[in-house]
Amino acid sequence: LKLQFLYLIGVVVPDGLMAARVLAGAAVAASGLGGLAYYDYTTQHKMRKLRAWDPELCVVRYRNVVNAALRGKVTLRELREHDGNEGRPLSFAAAGRVYDVTNQDVFLRAYGDYAGRDASICLARLSLQQQDIGRTDWDALTAKDVEVLEDWIKYFDERYVCIGHLKEWNDWQARNGKK
Repeated sequence: LKLQFLYLIGVVVPDGLMAARVLAGAAVAASGLGGLAYYDYTTQHKMRKLRAWDPELCVVRYRNVVNAALRGKVTLRELREHDGNEGRPLSFAAAGRVYDVTNQDVFLRAYGDYAGRDASICLARLSLQQQDIGRTDWDALTAKDVEVLEDWIKYFDERYVCIGHLKEWNDWQARNGKK
């Protein structure tokens, strides 16, 4: 049996039915990726729209959505160890989500004080006051504060990989009948 080969995208595939399957698979994959890229571009946070569309950030956002149920719980005590010192990872929490910002120089320059801490109150109130960093009196958040915090979360979900949920935040929400 003589096989003819096509060179398609650098991959050798046999002629006939196999080539048709490879082409169909490639078309489905391309349309799926194109659809994901279109969705990301049209629904991205307004801060990301200030720059050219970045496929890496699209992947971060997709990963955060897909892996949401798989993330573990992190306590405030464990979070304190994620301060970036002595080779440890660098993370911070906001609205119960723990983000890994280990290789993010922009984060360190702008928000380095949040390293290993919960920044919910600071972000919700747009405060850079040292006394607001690490506060856990989340009952003090007003409806407007929560709205501002949710906007920050949307931005962070598109920029940083979420590695866990803050246990104390989840406990607070459960006690107060929050989502």
